[in-house]
Amino acid sequence: MCLAVYIACDNTLPLIKWDAKQPRFNVVPLDHNDKVVTCQFRYPYVLYAGSHEGCGCGFIKEGEVGEQLEMVQSNYKQLASYLQKLRTSGYNIEIFVCWEGGQGAEPELRQRISVETLVMEGFEFQEKTYYEIE
Repeated sequence: MCLAVYIACDNTLPLIKWDAKQPRFNVVPLDHNDKVVTCQFRYPYVLYAGSHEGCGCGFIKEGEVGEQLEMVQSNYKQLASYLQKLRTSGYNIEIFVCWEGGQGAEPELRQRISVETLVMEGFEFQEKTYYEIE
C-alpha cells in the first residue's frame, strides 16, 4: 500500500509529467480510483503529487538515511518550489495525505502550514491529514 498525496487549488494546476527514466517529483491528473478524494477539498482542481518512487511513498522520511533520505528531502523541496510559484500567483492551496484506499476517510488532523515548513528537516507528511498552505 502506498502513501497518496493530493493537491487542490482554486485555479488550474500545472502538470509535471512522470518520467520512469528520470524519476522525480511529479504532479499528474487523478485516475478513476482517486476521484473520491475530491470530497476532502474546498477547491475544485485536484491533482496527485508523486515522488521519485512514482507514488507518495517518496515523501516518507521514517527509517531513511543517507542518499535515500536526501532523495526524500528533494521531493519536499521540489513540492515546496511548485507550491511557492502557485502561492506567488495568488492561488489558494490544500493538500490531503492518506494511504491508498483511504481517499474518502475523514481527516484525523487539520493543519495550516507554510510552504517553508515543507522543507524543514523535521517535517514529514502525516497520514489522514489535511493541510492548508498559508
